[in-house]
Amino acid sequence: SAAKPRLSARTFSDYEYLLKQYVRPSLSSIKLAELQPLEVQKLYADLQVRGLSARTVRYVHAVLSSALKQAVKWRMVFYNPAAAVELPKQSRKEMMALSPEEASQFLAAATEDRFGMLFIFALATGMRPEEYLALQWKDVDLDRGIATVQRTLIWPRKGGGWYFGEPKTAKSRRSIPLPASVVHSLSKHKRRQAEERLKAGPKYQNNGLVFATSEGTPIM
Repeated sequence: SAAKPRLSARTFSDYEYLLKQYVRPSLSSIKLAELQPLEVQKLYADLQVRGLSARTVRYVHAVLSSALKQAVKWRMVFYNPAAAVELPKQSRKEMMALSPEEASQFLAAATEDRFGMLFIFALATGMRPEEYLALQWKDVDLDRGIATVQRTLIWPRKGGGWYFGEPKTAKSRRSIPLPASVVHSLSKHKRRQAEERLKAGPKYQNNGLVFATSEGTPIM
């Protein structure tokens, strides 16, 4: 709970999930003041045996260690037992990208899909899914050929519906130039969406989204 004020709702939800899913089942029977590095080390080893990647185990460690650091500050424990454990090595995988030929094939196939424009836009801009799914028409300047990231779309793990959140970092709030072909396709997409909205009538929820379901709601 101490971390909640400084974290986004989605990140806090992720932290809660990691602790509930991976830490509490193994350590909940141990009193906080009696927790030893060996028990934390065993937890990480067990998680790897269960098939979790080194990256996930390191993420679990970051959350658990942060909680224990706070416990030290509150003088609930004298030291952080997670600080003395060995972490699994994380291998760095080479980034994979589409070749120009593969991108052309992908775009050709995307035109046959209802969400083809979404795929074209994603490939052209490199935006994160939570960014382009939160994009509203007011964020797109078709005359200048620019799209601006202003917010993100969040679906909570616990359910309860979607909401808009802040971009991941300060640098995430940015403007991205659009190729002329994408601007042209977006204009056509906007006209089709307007026709879809008229056809749906009162049941259409106009959230101003560039990419939406046939009823105007965000795409999960």
